Amino acid sequence: MCIRDRYQRRVHGDISEEWNKQMMKTLKRSFGTWRLEVRKRGKVRKILMTGAQGQVGSSLLPYLNALYGRGNIYCTDVRTDRQLDTSHFEVVDILDKKRLEEIVKSFHPDTIIHLSSIVSAYGEQHPDEAIRINNGGFINVLELAKKYKLGLFSASTIATFGPTSPLVNTPNLCLQRPETIYGVTKVYMEMLGEYYHRKFGVNFRCLRYPITLSAAMPGPVTARCTVEAYYDALLKGKYVCYIKGDRPMPVIYINDIIQGTIGLIEADDDKLTTRTYNMSGFSCTMDEIRDSIKKHIPNFEMTTELDFRQKIIETWPMSIDSATARDDWSFIPYYDLQRTTDEMITLIRRELKSTGQLN
Repeated sequence: MCIRDRYQRRVHGDISEEWNKQMMKTLKRSFGTWRLEVRKRGKVRKILMTGAQGQVGSSLLPYLNALYGRGNIYCTDVRTDRQLDTSHFEVVDILDKKRLEEIVKSFHPDTIIHLSSIVSAYGEQHPDEAIRINNGGFINVLELAKKYKLGLFSASTIATFGPTSPLVNTPNLCLQRPETIYGVTKVYMEMLGEYYHRKFGVNFRCLRYPITLSAAMPGPVTARCTVEAYYDALLKGKYVCYIKGDRPMPVIYINDIIQGTIGLIEADDDKLTTRTYNMSGFSCTMDEIRDSIKKHIPNFEMTTELDFRQKIIETWPMSIDSATARDDWSFIPYYDLQRTTDEMITLIRRELKSTGQLN
């Protein structure tokens, strides 16, 4: 097992503590706004979160704890590799609707955050599994939201767009003809969620996440290289990338993902003009990521050996227009590329030193 994968599977102790400090600093103003929303509601939100062990779920959890209380978050996943700071964690298959309904009946959540998914690169190798889990899992939580009158936030992706969508400043509403099974299942999710909102009044809300940078290594996603480069820069001083260095990609730092996710969950429903929103941080190329890393590690080198993931990246937008999210519920990203790199290098270097992988 490589160092990066060993890191992914270990408990994130020191890095999570430092990350939490940085997050609380950048989200301080947002937390004040969200707490006002909680007070106006007159009760604290209770949340059932699926896919809690993933890159986004594990990063989001500390801020859900801070906002709603540790005992008010119930986490589920089929994975157990991360030690989550939660009073409630259970290994539950997203296709096990019976057990999910038992949790709803006993825990009484008012909101589901649905993050369980088979992701892009793995989905292309196992399309039958992607259809079964992505579509079947979403139908399970959607039916529970309908039956028990729960709010439902679900994560979508820029992979819902395809080569026939506008590739530059892709708008919130445009032609969606994705060429990956991951993208196809997410278009299905968006449209079904919006149908249930119109037909049954389900409070469905959805964000299309861009490529997400974080100090925590993601799973087998297409753009995993955007995070791998930082690890190999620190550990080896070089990285072999599997996509072209000059292809622009829409990217976002995890802190802005968290800001946007909680922001949409807490947004006043009267202000929402749609149920599914584009989300963007900044656009960059792998060459630009390399150059931002070189400001910390001047001798860092990156070479290219293309594989099947290059063809997937070419079907995705180069940049995303998130003006609708800004106008409806004031989403404004804080991080640009260099600010993201500065923080990631600091956090990853500290973690690697604490585990003896760096001097």
